[in-house]
Amino acid sequence: MRRLWMPWAVLVLAVPALLGAAGPSDETIPLRGNGPGERLDVTVTRTVDPAQPEGPADAPPAGERLVAVEFRLKNTGTADYKDSPQNGAHLIDSQGQRFASAPGATTAGTEFPAVVTLEPQATTSGFVTFAIPAQAEIAALQFAMNSGFADDVGQWTYDAAGDAPAGAADAARPAEATGASGAAGASGASGASGAPDAAGP
Repeated sequence: MRRLWMPWAVLVLAVPALLGAAGPSDETIPLRGNGPGERLDVTVTRTVDPAQPEGPADAPPAGERLVAVEFRLKNTGTADYKDSPQNGAHLIDSQGQRFASAPGATTAGTEFPAVVTLEPQATTSGFVTFAIPAQAEIAALQFAMNSGFADDVGQWTYDAAGDAPAGAADAARPAEATGASGAAGASGASGASGAPDAAGP
């Protein structure tokens, strides 16, 4: 996995160029927080699109649909992880529009609580829900620690056709995972920029 430094605006503008990239699902991206000892392995395990609201109060506004993304988080650092994963996750469509998480539960599975606390080496999983325009095509998913303010940003891109993995007819498949960071990182899959690689531990 290649780690690149890219401002948020460049990451968003680069998304349409990533459409159609092929690659495996279940990609894990190691991320760093802004504080000492803050490290997190983030894996996108499932994307349910469209997701069904759990109740009438969870239904999206007219003209929108729900998308539920399941993350697996492992604290690989030396500091406790205490954060809201919902604040650090964003969906991006093929037009470059960026969507924050939306309140409400779906039938896809259990949502993360408002605050997740993980001791070093602890792991947890949960869903983050988004409300996006009904006709929007998912292009990418981004995640950062520190409620989205960390410099280290993980990005997963989706197939243009939203092909589903075996056994998940209602799930779009993450097509490629990249890391974008101002810090040094691991080497591997290509990113969305021509910036030089940053060697990592």
